[in-house]
Amino acid sequence: KYVGIDVIPSVCNKVNRYYKYIYPNIDINIICKPSEDVWKDTLLRNKLKNKFEFVFFSPPYWKLELYNGGIQSTDRYKTYDIWLKEYWTNTIKLCYSSLKNNHYMALETLLLHHMAEI
Repeated sequence: KYVGIDVIPSVCNKVNRYYKYIYPNIDINIICKPSEDVWKDTLLRNKLKNKFEFVFFSPPYWKLELYNGGIQSTDRYKTYDIWLKEYWTNTIKLCYSSLKNNHYMALETLLLHHMAEI
């Protein structure tokens, strides 16, 4: 099973088509909504709870990496502190709760020491 989450509809559509073409026998579910909203949606969150052996997470880097389209966390949350609380914390909770016991999560990170705002 593959589950992906993104907020840009064109990305969701492309990823869905790609995986269905490459892996036609695998159940594919692309959730096209903000990850923090998935966490707040109790029904959806419970469907994902303890389902995965591995979670890979590539977060936005606050204002360093900006995207157009969809509901962007950097547009929703105007300060870094609010973004950390509303986006980052809820997304990490979602990733962690989706893991089966004793399994792994990997985060793609970027060194932000050069950003004066943080």
